[in-house]
Amino acid sequence: MKKKIHILILATLAMLIGGRVQVGARETNNILETPQYTLSVTNKETNEVINIAQDCIETREEHMLLGDTQMILSANISIPNEKGNMTRNTITDGGVTTRVTFNINYSKSGNLYKITGYSGKFEQLDKSFTISNRKVLVANFQNNETKKYIREHIPGNTFSYSGFSNWVDITYPNSLVAGYAKCDVSRQASSWELRLNYRIAANVIDIGYW
Repeated sequence: MKKKIHILILATLAMLIGGRVQVGARETNNILETPQYTLSVTNKETNEVINIAQDCIETREEHMLLGDTQMILSANISIPNEKGNMTRNTITDGGVTTRVTFNINYSKSGNLYKITGYSGKFEQLDKSFTISNRKVLVANFQNNETKKYIREHIPGNTFSYSGFSNWVDITYPNSLVAGYAKCDVSRQASSWELRLNYRIAANVIDIGYW
């Protein structure tokens, strides 16, 4: 039986960028300030990654809250039965397996960005599946300051965290304001990793998977 996973995302999504830069140097050629989101399902047995196109997003909302911007994304992700193969047009029975909610608020002033808070929850809706390995990661750094301004959390079913005090000047190289939420969903011997990426702004040559 094929199942459908409903994913509700309020997100900014992130990555760790390496490399050495000259402190104080500015570079505007690689600035990306158009928010971009990606969804993916990974078969943990084969490591096959299926990226879900942006047009699979059901709703995209942007709200102003006390001077902050809150991004709201909603999408459906389908997974196969234990022996099936997933395609973009997989026909499912409409069952909702898991719901993930991820809220991220951020402030923007010119070229300056700051994540001000993030929260969410993981909900198991189909008891034949189990959720494990929950993880949330956010990045809010410039000049490759990854150790100080990247936060990783292993949350429970619900979580809420305060944001950052530092502003990110996106005109500096190796700067990133982004994040992701992910979890594993398993049934019997089969399992999949669900990953929600959201990038608000970046100034890097190669942002890789994000």
